[in-house]
Amino acid sequence: MDKKWLLALFFVGLGVWWLWSPNSSIVREGERTDLRVYTNDVFGFRVAYPIDLDLREYSDRAASIGVEQGEAFAERAALTVIESVAGDTWGSLDAFVEARTVALCAADGPDRSVYCTDFVEREEFVSEAGDAGMRVVLNQESVVPGDNMLIEQKNRGPFYIFPLRDDDPDTYAALVIHPPIAGEDGEHAGLVARVADMFTRLGAQVGERDSQTVFGFIREVDLSGERVALVFDEALWHSGEEAKDAAIRAGTCTEATREECTPNDFFIENSDDAVERYTVANAVEVVMITYRAASDAPLSQHEISFEEFITIIADDELHWNSLPYRLHLNAQDEVVKIEEVYVP
Repeated sequence: MDKKWLLALFFVGLGVWWLWSPNSSIVREGERTDLRVYTNDVFGFRVAYPIDLDLREYSDRAASIGVEQGEAFAERAALTVIESVAGDTWGSLDAFVEARTVALCAADGPDRSVYCTDFVEREEFVSEAGDAGMRVVLNQESVVPGDNMLIEQKNRGPFYIFPLRDDDPDTYAALVIHPPIAGEDGEHAGLVARVADMFTRLGAQVGERDSQTVFGFIREVDLSGERVALVFDEALWHSGEEAKDAAIRAGTCTEATREECTPNDFFIENSDDAVERYTVANAVEVVMITYRAASDAPLSQHEISFEEFITIIADDELHWNSLPYRLHLNAQDEVVKIEEVYVP
């Protein structure tokens, strides 16, 4: 055989071997034996993670990579989709991303409250699939609950952020790949970076949804009809400067006290008493965060039955009916999922 043909066949074979090799950086579902692949069809992205780890999907906006330990789950990396809602007034995608990412590291414990204030480092980042995003490090402060006395200040991260929808402020969305809320970042920084490297944006599927979500407060669970219904008071969650503007509009502070308006960098605007009535689907999922949470354990999402949820919501001596929730509605505007929204 001609030497040129032999050489050509050699390079073709080498290329095929590289594409299918376990060390190849191109990840397609089913091609890597050392990785598992998670695909989110709602927001249109895919990530890969080591095969010896597990993944828990709590909703189309939240998933954790870690280790299953019976009913418990040891989280090592988190996937969180941040999304704007109609009525948000973000000046830019960058402002939206920073405000919503900063809010992710807020947590309360028995002896301290933790929150982040802003980005202290920001640099461009490109995944192995060629998708552009950013790598950021946040300023984190720990304070004594109640008097806000500073206990500790440190850098938090890195967090990796990939835009998913960036053409309309009403529908901004981005994926944040970040360390767990609890624990030291250094423990899992390598895994977080590796998952970010394996991010792929699916593009055409982004935004193709057959459902919607609404944020606000459950004012009543109506059991009087043939179908259970929720009486829901919609609200808006603001962060950053928008939160201060909303607090001033609501009269909880003034322009003179602007910098003290929102100590936790958020404000829930609920300016009228108008309510909507949403029928509950026959099969509804309820996901809580603080209910039954142990004081010495990191917060995490967990499911409870709808029957138990009705019981705690109806008890005015408890606080569960004063917390905000996110309702997931199907194409018929039926509630298919109820999520507690964590308030730092």
